[in-house]
Amino acid sequence: MKIVFSFLFTIFLPIYLNAQSADEKLLFDKMAVISNNFYEILNDDKNNAQMRRDKIIKEVIHLFDFKLMARLSLDKNIRHSISKEQYKEFTDVFEDYIKDFYLDRIDLLKGTSSNVKESTKNNKNRIFVKATVDSDTGSTLIVYKFYKNKENKWFIYDLEIANVSILQSYRAQFSSYLSEHSFDELLIKLKKQA
Repeated sequence: MKIVFSFLFTIFLPIYLNAQSADEKLLFDKMAVISNNFYEILNDDKNNAQMRRDKIIKEVIHLFDFKLMARLSLDKNIRHSISKEQYKEFTDVFEDYIKDFYLDRIDLLKGTSSNVKESTKNNKNRIFVKATVDSDTGSTLIVYKFYKNKENKWFIYDLEIANVSILQSYRAQFSSYLSEHSFDELLIKLKKQA
């Protein structure tokens, strides 16, 4: 029996490892291309602010699972305490808020560059792609956290910027705000900021 197991292990382990590295390589290569395209758009003087925004949305927006990000940004107790309608509205508002917050700040990256460094498999459905944003003053580490959905497609569900998870930050902010305000007040605040 041990011989049979060893034989099967020897045959299938390389296939399994190649499948792992194929996903890692796919996301590494994809992020390298997208990062390059992003900086070309950003640093092209022919693009005004609105053109940059529109082109970058087209380039990167399909990478993100905003619905999952919205869900993970709320504490479980909060998610269970609100209605389905409130939750649906929150996911829509959160997506607009995230897009506007970051897109309004993309010009801060002008004059910087990015290098995709490595991709590592965190578990069978999670791959982290590490990159740096480099400027004259130094480098900032960014980790793009991907998960594989039921259709075997990879999406970003979180970003770590300088070792800080944006989802954990939002979860802490929202929990703190909701300790003194209603969920509807949170929705109003996010809508104003979006």
